[in-house]
Amino acid sequence: MVKCPISQYLDFLRPTIPKELISDESYSHIGNMASLVPGALAFSAFGFECCLGDRESAADFLFSLQKDNSGPEILSGKLPENDFDASLFSIIQWNQVRYFGKQWADPPSSLYGGIDDVWLEFDISTPGARGAKVPSLFFSPFIEYHQHNQGALSVEKGLRLLENIFRWVKGKSPGPSAIQNWRKCLEMLPSLKQLFQVGLMLSRSGSHSLRLCMALDHETFKRYLSNIHWPGDLEKLDSVLKKLSTLFESLYLHVDVGSAISGKIGIECKFPKRKGPSREPRWYPFLDNLVEKGLCLPSKRDGLLAFPGYRKTDINACPRPLQELAHRLTLSHSSFFVRTIYHVKLVYRETETWEAKGYFGINHLWKGLWGDNETGCGKWGIIG
Repeated sequence: MVKCPISQYLDFLRPTIPKELISDESYSHIGNMASLVPGALAFSAFGFECCLGDRESAADFLFSLQKDNSGPEILSGKLPENDFDASLFSIIQWNQVRYFGKQWADPPSSLYGGIDDVWLEFDISTPGARGAKVPSLFFSPFIEYHQHNQGALSVEKGLRLLENIFRWVKGKSPGPSAIQNWRKCLEMLPSLKQLFQVGLMLSRSGSHSLRLCMALDHETFKRYLSNIHWPGDLEKLDSVLKKLSTLFESLYLHVDVGSAISGKIGIECKFPKRKGPSREPRWYPFLDNLVEKGLCLPSKRDGLLAFPGYRKTDINACPRPLQELAHRLTLSHSSFFVRTIYHVKLVYRETETWEAKGYFGINHLWKGLWGDNETGCGKWGIIG
């Protein structure tokens, strides 16, 4: 078993999470899964996803693995014995995810220099999936290439990385039609920097696509969908896009691409620097509009608006690894957990129906007594 699982941190933080967003029953399901995950990941970002229009306050759980917080070592299973429950790797999909982690941790691999962080998302709220342990995997591609290399990353190199990752995680090569569609989606982007995340939906059986997530301005959004031959009706998006353009500087498109381009898309709506309602008043008209459209319950709007904030760690009540660190750093830093609304995603389905999902999460922060803040690097958020 895990010596100190992330579920201990979830128990500690439960009073700060509105029950309008996550019921006690749903939180218990999340805790059961999180009891298999090492608590070291509490020092990277972790969070939740819930459907804003669903009366059941159920949520999915997601956490990040970052290169500077031992992410590759955790995902590849290179931690000391008992730090990660081996049962997570007992089925074939987890073995493939673990192989992805090994490639990420290996300096000669293209993943080592091309990926900075990975997110795992567990679809716990889906009926029948509460015992499932196979996550969807998301990664931010090309980050370190853009930061440390001269010149633009070519479509060919980007495409090769996507093909390799698909092969490592899925255990087979993508078909020629999928590669052709991925190429088209990359070529139509003004810059590969706009592809900010790629997802493999491992929790959904039969999915052979990549989810491509791209940052686009309003002028480019419809033109891009047209250029990749998206099968949906662009004209029916107009009224929604015009409304969003009054609130958001940019929009973030999610589209599933494999042997075909899905008619279902996601539109990620977020404000710069993840500002909460106290510093970003546009949250209010945006969420009010979702309530008016029937996409968000008033209770969930209120819960989301109440979520952001921060809490100084109660050293006497927190899990032991954080206690020990906090006592060691007591003369220089204090421990805080910061709660943030990440974004709201609007999902447009082939049936021409809409759904709104809220994403909100928690980050740990060491606040220096002299004004400096540090997230902490390495396992358990060690600094200094």
